[in-house]
Amino acid sequence: MLTVRRLVLCAAILLAAALPAATASAQSIVLQSANALRDSGFYTYILPIFEAESGITVSTRFGSAQEAVNAARLGEADVLIVGAKALEDAFVADGYGVKRHNLMYTDMVLVGPPENPAQVQGPRDVIGALEQIAETGAPFLTRGDGSGAARRVNALWEMAEIDPTGTSWYRVTGKGAVITLNETIKVRGYAIVDRASWLMYANKRDYVILVERDQRMRRHFGITRVSEKRFPRLRPGPAQSFVDWMLSPRGQKAITEFQVEGQNVFRPQAGSIPSRVAS
Repeated sequence: MLTVRRLVLCAAILLAAALPAATASAQSIVLQSANALRDSGFYTYILPIFEAESGITVSTRFGSAQEAVNAARLGEADVLIVGAKALEDAFVADGYGVKRHNLMYTDMVLVGPPENPAQVQGPRDVIGALEQIAETGAPFLTRGDGSGAARRVNALWEMAEIDPTGTSWYRVTGKGAVITLNETIKVRGYAIVDRASWLMYANKRDYVILVERDQRMRRHFGITRVSEKRFPRLRPGPAQSFVDWMLSPRGQKAITEFQVEGQNVFRPQAGSIPSRVAS
């Protein structure tokens, strides 16, 4: 029969063995984010820097902006990073997120064939370009997949006060950037994609950028910690550490230094525009 002293000793050993696992769990978080950021190589670059400096491990899950927000609404992540501000603001307003912070932005480019059948002019006038495409009926392809990029393209058509849906020249692929670009080139049409997606695209052939650097083509990404009030099992401590680091001068500098094909594709934006706070 075990003595009281032995029982105490066994309990102490079991407690000591359990502590490292608990500590490791407390020092890991799940990040839910957009496919575009994964595909650009952004997280392969920046997460090892954060993990080395903080000791916090970050697991990642990806989807379209809509899919990422839906997953976060189910409590499947500690932190959310997407580029769809309306969805993010609603996420916070509904009590699922603590606060949305502006993190960074990227820009989009309008690409097309060198013969330019729509006679797109003005390298920084995306609205004029869309008007020309609509007027000439030149093929225009878009993702339409619920991604932040697709939402931004829809917003640009709205700015142009043109509804292209249902026309013969406007085509929705329902797929990502690569397939959309493949289909665009097949029909010698036009498309608007993130700069990183274009730089990484390997099948450009003779296609060129026709419109870029128009501020209306910027796509803003936010970072939001998921609320532990809604999901008590979450890890608010390490999650907030990650948010703080991404918004800090160190994190913002790392964002600035990230490159695709030798070009900077993200610009830091912490604190530049008022962010949504849960009421």
